[in-house]
Amino acid sequence: MDARYLEVDEFRLIALHSLSNDSGGGILLSDYSSDDDSVQVKPEYQQQSISGKPVKTMDELLEAATLAQPHFRSLINKMLKKLDTKMDRTQSYREPVVSFMTLKERWRASEKAQDDYSKFVPGPAFSWLFDIVRGSIEFHSAAEVISFVGLLEQDHSIHIVKAKNRFQNPSLTGYRDLNIQFQITINDRFKHICEIQIHHHAIKILDKELNTHKYYEYFRSYFAGATSSLKDRLDDLRLIGGSGTVDEDYLNSLLPSCVDEERLERLGTLFEVQLTEYRWASRTYANLLELRISKYGKHHPSIARTYTSIGNVLKARGKLEDAVLCYKASLRSDQSSAMVVASTYRGMAIILALEKQTDDATELFQSAVEILGNVPVVVGAYIDMANLLRDNGECTRAMDLYQRALEITKNQYGEEHHQVATILQNMARISSREGAYDAAIKLYQKSLEISKRTLGEDHLSAAEIYQSLGLVLQQQGELDEAFGLYEKARKMYKKRLGEWHSLVADSYDMQASVRWQECRFSDSRLLHVRARNIRSALQARSEARSVLGNGTNKDRWSGIVADDLGLDVTKNNIGEDHPYYAFGLDCIAESLLHSENPEEALLPFQQLIKVIQRTFGDQHILLAKAYQGLATLLRRMGMLDEAMEAYEMFRSIVEQLLLQEETEELGVDQCSEWARSYEDMASLLQERSRIADALGAILRALEMRKQIALESNRDMFHIISTFQKIWTLSDKAIEEMNENNHDGALVLLARATNARKSVVADGLELYRGMIRRNSRRDSRPAEMLLDTIANVSEVVAADAADDAGISMIHSRVCELQTLSMEENQEELFSKVTEILDDLRSPVP
Repeated sequence: MDARYLEVDEFRLIALHSLSNDSGGGILLSDYSSDDDSVQVKPEYQQQSISGKPVKTMDELLEAATLAQPHFRSLINKMLKKLDTKMDRTQSYREPVVSFMTLKERWRASEKAQDDYSKFVPGPAFSWLFDIVRGSIEFHSAAEVISFVGLLEQDHSIHIVKAKNRFQNPSLTGYRDLNIQFQITINDRFKHICEIQIHHHAIKILDKELNTHKYYEYFRSYFAGATSSLKDRLDDLRLIGGSGTVDEDYLNSLLPSCVDEERLERLGTLFEVQLTEYRWASRTYANLLELRISKYGKHHPSIARTYTSIGNVLKARGKLEDAVLCYKASLRSDQSSAMVVASTYRGMAIILALEKQTDDATELFQSAVEILGNVPVVVGAYIDMANLLRDNGECTRAMDLYQRALEITKNQYGEEHHQVATILQNMARISSREGAYDAAIKLYQKSLEISKRTLGEDHLSAAEIYQSLGLVLQQQGELDEAFGLYEKARKMYKKRLGEWHSLVADSYDMQASVRWQECRFSDSRLLHVRARNIRSALQARSEARSVLGNGTNKDRWSGIVADDLGLDVTKNNIGEDHPYYAFGLDCIAESLLHSENPEEALLPFQQLIKVIQRTFGDQHILLAKAYQGLATLLRRMGMLDEAMEAYEMFRSIVEQLLLQEETEELGVDQCSEWARSYEDMASLLQERSRIADALGAILRALEMRKQIALESNRDMFHIISTFQKIWTLSDKAIEEMNENNHDGALVLLARATNARKSVVADGLELYRGMIRRNSRRDSRPAEMLLDTIANVSEVVAADAADDAGISMIHSRVCELQTLSMEENQEELFSKVTEILDDLRSPVP
């Protein structure tokens, strides 16, 4: 015991208190010796039936416990009343918190008896269960604890059989309490041993704040059982290095020489369940299998159990065919326990579900459920089967199974249990998929409350619920709230797991999907790039580990590094008609569009368009963006007719949005993207000799680029390029007019002439805007813009030689070029304004 601990006066008194323990002897026979592993125990402490004889069946034990329970409660309440009278009220005495649990469940009693007392002699094992009837008391001071223990020790109607003072020897998690098991006589007919747990309020509070129970749960299976090999198990944890990686040198020396079955099995569980180091789990279980076959032959029950364990690990590694072979080997044993057979059925059913063999998977799940019966272990099978049904669209049947799992869990553990929170999450996902968003939100909120109370405020399960709740709110258009929940989840994941984790990447992508839905594409892209960088780093690390022989592990959220945001998982959880699913398709399509094999983007773009139409309707900015990407792809693939159709769909949506003034919040980035697509469309139209349409498209592009330039200094080079494209198209129009002197050609000529005039007018307006913002000087775009205006104005003046006002424009623009070299910007601004006024209202 840490000496510093004894310096804490409040707990020092309890730690130093010596408890009576069967007059110091305990329940074990002190001088026993045995050639086998049996443990000789004092027979007077076997639990008795109501006839006063040792119990022979579990029914007899539970019958006796039922009669003993009210006597136990009465005794404890009587002691507390005595304590209430004894304690000095001036010492701020506060009433203790007492709880009486229900009788320990049959299945849990059987499991504990088998694990802890199977070697006790005389038997049966369950006759040594002393906590069927139990309670707990939480005191607020050491004085109250010691006084209550003193009352127990002085009461002649009870006999203390076992006592643990864990203030002297704390548990593995550091928790301190007193555990006292004492024997009482019931109606002078039989004796029964009960258990009382005594807690200190301050320790309980600290335990909740530190959330130590989660560490106990994390390693419970590893440390379960007798404490004789505790040192070995703690030593084995040396294989976890400071960086969280496995010490391979230690393992390579341990595994080949280890002949301890229990140790190998616990190490296998440690690798499989706690560390998810499946490659090492496989090696450990393989060594265990070889050891057991050599020791017992091929038909021992432990062989079937080991085959099932290996199958579970292979399934987790994705080696499904090998896993099935191991499961079949397990089932061939005629000595397999019912639990092992059920576990094997469950594992095979999951594989069949992954292979889309739904009927066979459902049949095996049902067989596992029938074997397990109505015990908590069956909950996992119910959930697996419900997940399978949900993924296949059978939501009603899935909800029924979740409900059954919930009822069993509540009956066994009560409402306040983390597994209740997990099942509520699954039920919420189905409600969300079916459009019952209010019900889904209530289920998620209840799940979150239970999770926080049972696992702590900062547990990762809370972060997962934040994300799920955010998805529902995002579906409903509550984008600010959804973004906030994604942000909260991301910070929790980062705090607990570090920045470079796939769950952090998922949170970034969820936030990106909100910005994408808001059409804030630049912000969305930045967030998505962060997610991609994390996934790329994880992939690089994984590949490096694979080269070094360390193997790789992928959690269920990792997805494909590039842009696959775990869409299969997403679709199963929220359905296809969700903004996040559409965003994922958009990311995949855009990534493939710019890859070495852009043709692979065709299917994602087609799927994206369908999802957006169902989710957002036929007149939405996101749909225009999708058609824009599809048109670009089809043109690269040489599918020009199809590309033209996609461009026309894009233009139709954009023109409708512009009429509805839906683009005010777009920002310059999206306007620039649209302008580029209009220019691409113009280029394609020109290739197909549709000059008039091409000219119309390029003029629309100029409108958009001019709007961007008026709001900022951006896109000036693009505008100059657009002017040049207009010039080229107008030349094409004049050529066509000369070749085909008809009404249509004359209309085209007029349109081309007007387009050239607009270049001069728009160019001068942009140039004036640059002067107003005082950004002309040291600006190469300004010089290029003025040069372009001069070149175009020269041709415009020649075309309109009979218009004195227009013909003078070119010479006046040339004067501007000279004046721009001087310092007087006010005069330059005034001259530009005069020219614009004359150009817009030319003198006849």
